[in-house]
Amino acid sequence: MTAPDIWQPSHADFIADPYSRYTKLLDRSPVFQAITGDYVVLSYEDVKQVLLDKTCRSGARAEWTEKMREYGATRGMDYSKSAAGMAGMLIQMNPPVHTALRAALSKHWPDKESLSAMASVICADIVGSLPTRSFDLVPEVSKKLPLFMICDLMGIPREDGKNLIDDGFQMVQLLDPYLSIKDLKKIENAASHLHRYFHQFLEKVDPQADALSGAIKTLYPDREDAIGPMIFLFIAGFETTSALISYCLKQLIEEKSLASQLRADHDLIERFVLEMLRLYTPVQLTGRTNTQAMVLSGVEIPENSTLTLCIGSANRDPAHFPNPNQLDLNRNKYDHLAFGYGIHHCLGRQMAQIEAIELIKSMLPFVDQLSIAVPPPAKTKLTIQSVTSLMVSRS
Repeated sequence: MTAPDIWQPSHADFIADPYSRYTKLLDRSPVFQAITGDYVVLSYEDVKQVLLDKTCRSGARAEWTEKMREYGATRGMDYSKSAAGMAGMLIQMNPPVHTALRAALSKHWPDKESLSAMASVICADIVGSLPTRSFDLVPEVSKKLPLFMICDLMGIPREDGKNLIDDGFQMVQLLDPYLSIKDLKKIENAASHLHRYFHQFLEKVDPQADALSGAIKTLYPDREDAIGPMIFLFIAGFETTSALISYCLKQLIEEKSLASQLRADHDLIERFVLEMLRLYTPVQLTGRTNTQAMVLSGVEIPENSTLTLCIGSANRDPAHFPNPNQLDLNRNKYDHLAFGYGIHHCLGRQMAQIEAIELIKSMLPFVDQLSIAVPPPAKTKLTIQSVTSLMVSRS
């Protein structure tokens, strides 16, 4: 079986277990051209090389979404809000626009101590209000912490955030390259809700009081131009972090000895979180376009080709990580690519780590009381790997 035959990223069995497929693909061809024309890049060294290469540009999904909007307009289908939202995503931008927005946000980003203090207080409230019997960890814990954190940082009332969170999760699906018409309709509906909310919200933003939102409002005096970056900041603040937290808690519930190890040595919690990011990478795929011809693993790639970078595969590449499918707290904790690399490395990486660390600290005292009551539902998308539900019982 050839690499293109194995590469079936829209198939349910591939989505359910991409890692065994990555292993087969790495053995056969770490770089190959898919039947869709894009070049799939799987090895750690190749993925990292592309992420660091300043001649490789981001934005392919934004371009695709704009073409989708234009195509839909000729057939009475409106995808304008989806296109506007995607265009405002920092990860789809290139310098100098990317540089300006990133600098504006970085200038007002809270420091580590402030983020830790915020997360600690929110965690105490969440854990203190958990049901005493059975509950779903994802909405009760994994989603709440990152949602409340980004709402507080942006000046969004938490109740508003609760009403928008489902739309945010829908909007992130635009990053998946394998979408149906039904998916697109749901995303456009969500994007319209978010667009309408942030159009009104921006009017009330005070740049002096609401630092992050104010930075966007100042950088984009035209309110319509500011809506896309506002949506991005909101959804980037909770979607992948929620996935990370869910995987961490699931692992600790299933592996009680690991929980005991972390209780005995809190310094290991950060190592655990970073190793889980490598092992269960939330963002499996990202894309680039090479503006110059390049060679990866002996494969010649013409200029202006679409490159599909498999972050999940790179983070389990046995050529770089010995025993890649095993959780190992002794690895180099900063060696993974889950937060990207180069100019597009995740702006909120520190916040995501802090949220997971603080929540684990809050849950460790009673995690042994929890057991998984119902197997988690099957994943439906490859690009963002997450646990959508995790029902647990408490003894």
